[in-house]
Amino acid sequence: DRRRKYLTQKLAAAVFAHPHSLRSFCLQAHQAATNIQTSKQNNNNNNNNKPPPTFTIFDFILKSFLQHTPLSVALHLLDALVQLTLDTTFASFTLTTNTLATLVHK
Repeated sequence: DRRRKYLTQKLAAAVFAHPHSLRSFCLQAHQAATNIQTSKQNNNNNNNNKPPPTFTIFDFILKSFLQHTPLSVALHLLDALVQLTLDTTFASFTLTTNTLATLVHK
């Protein structure tokens, strides 16, 4: 509601500040909107020739996480993931060495 009031005030200020009649303002605004729409359509036509960018669910989750998560939480999660990775690596290394030791001593 506040945004709508703000935009209405901005539009009214632009209309009243225009040096010509309301009709000429509307014609210029319509022409500008038409030009913007045409340029967007031309850009879309040019982009249709390019292959679409690859988008995965991982990209979506990562972007959503980074946009909506405080830095402290992200750093804490990163620390926990690094610790888990190190623990898993150490456990795998220990299991491998024990298995090799058992096979060699038999």
